Amino acid sequence: MKSFWKYLSNRKRIVWMLLSFWLTALLITFLYSLTWEAFWYGSAIAAVFLLLFMSVDLYRFQEQNKVWKLVLNQEKLLDVDLSKCTSDPLLQEVFKKIEKEEFERQENEHAKYGRLIDYFTLWTHQIKIPISAMELLLKNDPERVVDLKEETLQIKRYTDMVMAYLRLESESGDYVFENVDLDEVIASVIREFSIEFIYRKIPIDFQKTNLIVLSDRKWLRFALEQFLSNAIKYSEGQKITIRNIGYDLFIEDRGIGILKRDLERIREKGYTGHNGRLYSKESSGLGLYLSDIVLKRLHHPYTIESKVGKGTTIILSLQRHDLFKDDLDLGS
Repeated sequence: MKSFWKYLSNRKRIVWMLLSFWLTALLITFLYSLTWEAFWYGSAIAAVFLLLFMSVDLYRFQEQNKVWKLVLNQEKLLDVDLSKCTSDPLLQEVFKKIEKEEFERQENEHAKYGRLIDYFTLWTHQIKIPISAMELLLKNDPERVVDLKEETLQIKRYTDMVMAYLRLESESGDYVFENVDLDEVIASVIREFSIEFIYRKIPIDFQKTNLIVLSDRKWLRFALEQFLSNAIKYSEGQKITIRNIGYDLFIEDRGIGILKRDLERIREKGYTGHNGRLYSKESSGLGLYLSDIVLKRLHHPYTIESKVGKGTTIILSLQRHDLFKDDLDLGS
């Protein structure tokens, strides 16, 4: 009985509508002096059909209540046995969709956690290199301050890379698009590497671009840092040139170059290639991987051209984009 009254309460609009129809029929019968026999006969037939409808509807209502009770009693939605909950195909479809979305969400969380663990494993290994080098320098030659500064900067860059990775892994990126003076950003990156340029005796030819680009200052600087860091690692003392043709920025080194088979994979996480294994113990294979993610989100396409023994050129397109384009998706 309690379930029946709950059902009526849930269907009160239908009940009031049926009652209004019955009262309307009663009023018409009275006003037009129709026979009461016809009124009661019609009411009886309508009542039979109404009882049949309400019986079926009450059954479906009770079934749905059982479903919701089972769901509410479960600690996890994925534990619900749909076949025992309801025979209603629509409800089963709803729960299957919920189950699928929850499963995909959990899979994404597991994948993200796995990537984070992989990254910190690599980072922990890499951070040991400059620390060990500093300890060795202090032990053998306490006066080698410049060397220590270089290793300190290397630790700082690895730390910055970790922070960048964590921000990139978050769902909401902290992007601030604005008019950016490209020359100011490039100059600040060159200053960041000034000790390494001096220590490794690498000439730098920075030809001012006089460009104002639409970008995120912090993330653009991060990407340029990774490009310049790679140029320094593999330049072998040869000149590095930074110039532009229109809105295309060229970062060129005349170093050892990259093997053709490695060019296709250098954007992969942790991939160092032949050069990284043979020439640079500092290489982690993470700089270009992170830069690739950043530049895709900034909508700045780039290409890498290289020849072994001749050097490498990175061409970064900084064409202005409308911030309010429909296809500007920072989370992609």
